[in-house]
Amino acid sequence: MAYLFSRTQLGQHKIFDLLFLIPFMTPPYIASMGWILFMQKRGLFSQMVPAFPNGIPLFFTFGGLVLVMSLHIFPFMMVLMKNAMLHIPSSLEEAAAISGAGYGRRLRKIFFPLLTGNYVIGALLVFVKTLSEYGTPYTLGRRIGFDVFTTDIHRYAAVAPIDFGKAAVLASVLVTICMVLWLVQNYITVHHSYNLISGKGSRMRIHRLSSPGKVLAILYIGLILVISIGIPYFSVISTSLIRLRGFGLAAGNFTFHHYVELFTDSETALPAIGNSFLLGLLSATICAILGTVIVLSIRAGRSRFGKVLEAMSLLPEMLPGIVLVIGLMLFWNDIYDILPLYNTMGIMVITYTALFLPYTVQYVTSASTQLSESLLEAGRVFGGSRYYIFRHIT
Repeated sequence: MAYLFSRTQLGQHKIFDLLFLIPFMTPPYIASMGWILFMQKRGLFSQMVPAFPNGIPLFFTFGGLVLVMSLHIFPFMMVLMKNAMLHIPSSLEEAAAISGAGYGRRLRKIFFPLLTGNYVIGALLVFVKTLSEYGTPYTLGRRIGFDVFTTDIHRYAAVAPIDFGKAAVLASVLVTICMVLWLVQNYITVHHSYNLISGKGSRMRIHRLSSPGKVLAILYIGLILVISIGIPYFSVISTSLIRLRGFGLAAGNFTFHHYVELFTDSETALPAIGNSFLLGLLSATICAILGTVIVLSIRAGRSRFGKVLEAMSLLPEMLPGIVLVIGLMLFWNDIYDILPLYNTMGIMVITYTALFLPYTVQYVTSASTQLSESLLEAGRVFGGSRYYIFRHIT
């Protein structure tokens, strides 16, 4: 998908950049709920296709769990890889073509190797994100009897009899696995990163798809859109409009009453929406600033402390959300007399910032590995201050 939107004529349709962020912006448990409503016995699919009264039993297996989790996280990898592909100058492939390399050989020997560092960065975070995800394993995994780290940790930490010791042991194992993978990713990235953005001018050569190729690409994009956005959102929205669940998708059984009741009779709906927007705005701003400063500090220092700082910035993503939240609650409650943030909006901002800081760090790291040091040195030679270089070059 990243190749189609960066190196072919399909990249001019910017609407896809927004559409393919929707699965990633959708909370996992909502997507899982949508799929369950669609695929279950007497669900929406069986109502539309009466030949399948029992729905699709095959969906409620390990394969279905993998599918739903993959559809949630793939936009993250797609965006990261697309940005990396946009920075590969066409002159490298053209040089190979002049030397007699065919299209497939150019991809295999030049294009894909240049993406190795970026791919490993994204793959690590995708793996860690999947390993620590709670929403889909809880909603769908629990239904098929498939337990994971996060569901076990939640059971020990929140369901009687509570056992924080076992929850902490599982969390420690989880962190250890992720730290080992981070070391592997860091080694590969260091040895397979290339400065592709330099002072030289470069241009992008768009690969023109043939008519059959374009048709296949559009069918592929359409299929991914349907299964990643269409099915879960259709299920959730249609269910919200159904008057009586027992009648299902029947004429006259649709109403906006639930929405009217939510925004008129509910005293908490509007304040909750406002709080969500405020938390999102504050957390995103703080994450962007902190993540950029961390990566640039690591890049400037190139010391062991920088590696430790990078590892610590990724730790929140290596911990299940519930473990991180419990730790933050205990910590801020203990120092309440010194800094009374506990039970305020401030502690929410801190928590969201901690949860999403790794995304900023990984995105900025992926971009900075392609930035040639010669650009920054040129800025310093011409008298630019650090702030000027950061604002106008970096």
